[in-house]
Amino acid sequence: MTATTIEPIELLNRRLSSSFDQNVKDPRSVYLKFYIDAYTPALLSMKNIQEAVVLSSGLLTTMPNMPSYILGLTNRRSRVMWVVDISQMVGLPKITFIPPKLDILVIKVGSFLSALAIHKIEGTIRVDSSEINAAPSHISPALIPYLEGCVLKSKTIFLVLDAEAIAQSSLLHKL
Repeated sequence: MTATTIEPIELLNRRLSSSFDQNVKDPRSVYLKFYIDAYTPALLSMKNIQEAVVLSSGLLTTMPNMPSYILGLTNRRSRVMWVVDISQMVGLPKITFIPPKLDILVIKVGSFLSALAIHKIEGTIRVDSSEINAAPSHISPALIPYLEGCVLKSKTIFLVLDAEAIAQSSLLHKL
């Protein structure tokens, strides 16, 4: 009996090729996992996210006479857009002061483009549509119009935000 020596790179290539079988499609959608505020985990479909970035507050221009959930304007990739405090817009506690750096999600729905200021970006997660359940009854009524539902993952309830509902909000179209 002879032992066969496999080079580490060959072993890695075998494992990777078996992990990424191109013929197998994953039916689950990819969502960005983040916190709306310090205590509220949420998901947003990656199909509506153009980018997730850390924005220096120096790149935010505050505007007078705007609703308090509008933090100001910023310029990303030669596009001027509103930066929205999504936590305040959906009825959660507002951002009390603008930190030196803001985590933002640039969302695009049709021709609508905006930056949502959030608490913290966590990464991505795959979710099957059958995993999305109705929102619990204790959810704030102001938040309900912006939800697709909720998902339970790893003992955490994630709010699944609806980018189209955010984009169509009358709060953003009366600016």
